[in-house]
Amino acid sequence: MSEIYQDNQHRLTPEEELALEAEREAAWQERLAPFRAMRQRVAMSVRANIVAGNITPAQIVDEKGAFPLFKPGMKLEVGDIVRKENGEVWKTIQAHTTQADWSPGPATAALFSRVEKAGAPGEILPWAANVAYKIGDARTQGGFTYDCLQAHTSQVGWEPANVPALWKKR
Repeated sequence: MSEIYQDNQHRLTPEEELALEAEREAAWQERLAPFRAMRQRVAMSVRANIVAGNITPAQIVDEKGAFPLFKPGMKLEVGDIVRKENGEVWKTIQAHTTQADWSPGPATAALFSRVEKAGAPGEILPWAANVAYKIGDARTQGGFTYDCLQAHTSQVGWEPANVPALWKKR
């Protein structure tokens, strides 16, 4: 019965409640610190392996659920991966803190490059905007096959037929 009945003499003051809550929060943050540090080390390792090319675009796309959804306020480094609600996966090509109007897409080609999954062996994928191409990549467009001559991130208007400095028709 004493658990139900509370004597006003044993109640905490608002200041004491705040102090107790602050102590609990500090203890909780201390318990989480090793896990946050490990998560940060894993993220740094993944980022370094993506930048070094040790993690393929196919692996990134296949495991896209392991990467965070894009949202404003994210601090991104070169090589960080984010995904959009529509399932697209994007690699950060310039470090920045995201903003609501900086969602990965055509308007943010200086910040993000779309990650695309390679086709089957021997299959040549169609050209797409907002993709980082490297020398030797082959793409189809307008019924023709083109080879990339210069590394670049594609954008609308830079279709292979329109930019012979970037693409050579086979």
